[in-house]
Amino acid sequence: MTLAALLLLPQVLLGQQASQAEALRALAMRGDEAALRASVSRSPVAAREATQRLLERSATGDAAGDRALAGANRLAGAIAVEHRDSFPLREVMRFASWSPAERGAKVAVDSLRRAGNSALGRAGFAAAHPLWQESARRAQALGDTAGMAAAYGNIGAGYYGEGALDSAVAYFDRAAVLAHAARDARTELNALGGRANVLRDRGEYAAARTAYERTLGLRERIGDVRGIAADRTNLGILAMELGDADAARASYLEAIAVSRRHALRDAEATALVNLGALASEEAEYADAVAHETRARLLYRELGDRQGEATTLHSLGLLELRRGDYPAAKRKLEAALALHREVGPTAAAVAVTADLARLSAAMGDPQAARAHLDRAQRLARRGEGPGLEADVALLRGDLAAEYNAWSEANAAYREAASKYRATADVGGGARAQHGLGLVLLADGDAAGAVGVLEVAAREFDAAGDTRGMALAQLDLVAALAEAGERARARRTLATAQEALEKLKDPAGVAASSAVLAELEMQEGRPAAAEALYRRALLELGSRPAASVSWAIHAGLGD
Repeated sequence: MTLAALLLLPQVLLGQQASQAEALRALAMRGDEAALRASVSRSPVAAREATQRLLERSATGDAAGDRALAGANRLAGAIAVEHRDSFPLREVMRFASWSPAERGAKVAVDSLRRAGNSALGRAGFAAAHPLWQESARRAQALGDTAGMAAAYGNIGAGYYGEGALDSAVAYFDRAAVLAHAARDARTELNALGGRANVLRDRGEYAAARTAYERTLGLRERIGDVRGIAADRTNLGILAMELGDADAARASYLEAIAVSRRHALRDAEATALVNLGALASEEAEYADAVAHETRARLLYRELGDRQGEATTLHSLGLLELRRGDYPAAKRKLEAALALHREVGPTAAAVAVTADLARLSAAMGDPQAARAHLDRAQRLARRGEGPGLEADVALLRGDLAAEYNAWSEANAAYREAASKYRATADVGGGARAQHGLGLVLLADGDAAGAVGVLEVAAREFDAAGDTRGMALAQLDLVAALAEAGERARARRTLATAQEALEKLKDPAGVAASSAVLAELEMQEGRPAAAEALYRRALLELGSRPAASVSWAIHAGLGD
C-alpha cells in the first residue's frame, strides 16, 4: 500500500540547500558570471530560492536594496540561460518597475504563502488554509497573477490531502489557468501534476500516467528538480496501483536520487515512505524499516508532523504484515493521534480503517466495527464526500470476511452509490466488484454475472486495465457457476491477454489457476494439475499470498 503522494508544497529550506542558496546569493552580488552560471546549473532549486531572498532584500528601495535587485537580476538571467525558464527574470523586471509600497506588498504575498506551507506540516490544513487565502487575496489586490496562481495551487494541494478531490480539482484548475497567463511554467506544471494525482486516486490510471509523463518531460526542460522528484514518486505510486513493483521501485529510487542531489529533504522523505511500503509488501522487512526510519528522521528535522504521522502509519502496516499485532496497534494509534491533531482528515480516516483491519485480523469483530464507526464519523466531518464511500467500501470488505453477506451487500451498494455521486468511476468499480463477489458467495451466480460485468466495464472506463482483467477473472467463476462455460472460457482468454500485456506475473498466475479450476469442473484433473503447476512457475517467489494460497489449495484438491 502506498501512503503519500508528493503534494508539491515546498518546506522551509534547511542545511545543505540553505547553504547553496546563500552561496548563490553571494556569487550574484559579486557579479562572477561564469561561477554563477555553473552554480545555477547544479542547484536550480537553491537558485530560485536565492533570487526570492534577494528580491525581499531589495524591497527597501535604498542603495543596499538596489544592489540586491541587481544581484537578483543576474541570478534570474543565469536561470533563464541554464534552465530555459525566463519566468524568474520577468518577475525581477516587474518587481523593479514597482514602487517601494508595491514591492513590500509582493514580499508579504510570498511570505504568507510560505508561512502556510510551513503551517501545513506543523499544524495541518486548518492552520495553513487562511494563510494561503490571505496570500491569494493580497496578490489579487496587487494584480499579481503569478502570486494568485501559487497560492491557489497550494490550496488545491491542501484540499487534495484532505481527500476533498472536487475542491482540489477546482483550485488546481484555477492555478493552472492563472499560471499559464503569467507564463509561470513551474506553477502550472505543479497544478497539472496535482490534477494527475486526482485522476490516479479516482482510478483513471491511463489518463494519470499520460499526465505525469507529460509534466515530467516539461519539467526536465526547465530544470524543475522538485517537480521531477514529485512526478517520479507519483509514477511509482501509480505503478504500485497497477501491480508493477519493479517499475515502482525504479521510480522511487530515481526520486530519491534527484532529491538527495538537490537537498530536497521533504521530497526524499516522501519517496522513502513509499519505497518502504513497497519493501514491506515484498516481505523485505529490514529494508522497509530502514527506509521508514530515515523518512521519519527527515520529517522530524523539517518539523513536519503530518509527514511523521504518515511514516508511523506505514510502520504500523509493516508490523501488521509481519504479524506483530501489538506493535502494529501502538504505531497505528500513535499515527492516528498525530493525524487527528494536525490532519489531514483523509489520513485519519485511513489509519482508523487500518485499525479496523487489525482488529479483524486479531479476531475481534466488535472492535473492528467500533473503529469503522469512528472512521465514518471522521469521514462525515471531512471535506471530501468520497471519504464516506471509502469507509462504506471497507465495511463491505470486512463484512464479507465474516461471511455476513447481507451486511456486505448493503455496504457495497452504499459505497457504489456514494462513488457515483462524486464521479469516482474507479471507486464505483471496486464497490461493484466486491458486490459481485458477495452475490457469488451467497449463491446468486446470475446476479453476480451482471454485477461483475458492470465492474469490468467501469474499470475499463476508468483506464484501469488490471482492475478490469481481475474483475473478468471473477466473472469467469460466476459464468461457470451459472453454467455458461463457453462464455467463461472466452472471458478468461480476454483477461489473460490483458494481464500478459501488462506483464503482471501474479495476475497471469491467477488466470492460469482459474483455467485449472474450469478443467477440474469439467472432469480433467490431469490438465488442471499441469495448469496449477504452471501457475506456480509463473508466480515464482513473488509474495502474492492471495494468489499462491489459491493455487496451492487447488493443487491440493
